[in-house]
Amino acid sequence: MSLDWFIQTDLDPIADDEGRTIMKITGVLVNLLVKIAPQIYGPYVMLEKCKRVLYLQLMKALYGMLKAVLLYHKKFREGLEAELYVFNPYDPCVTNNYIEKKQHCSFSC
Repeated sequence: MSLDWFIQTDLDPIADDEGRTIMKITGVLVNLLVKIAPQIYGPYVMLEKCKRVLYLQLMKALYGMLKAVLLYHKKFREGLEAELYVFNPYDPCVTNNYIEKKQHCSFSC
């Protein structure tokens, strides 16, 4: 459940005055992307120091980004709250829910 949520986490919409998250791709991956979808990636391949380079704007969270962790946690928390889990006001990593009259405790940190 949580891995799917992480890789499907959208980055926040970008306002005109905010920076965009750009990923630079080089080497074999550029060739693979162009081979898979030449009409999409081909026109954007550039040469830098005689090497093929592709710059992409990220629309989804990428593992390793600090911002991605914060967005994932927000999405994860919303998902738990939608399932009626209540976050402990003293420790936000602990949630509680009652299922079939039994208390279920979850640790999300």
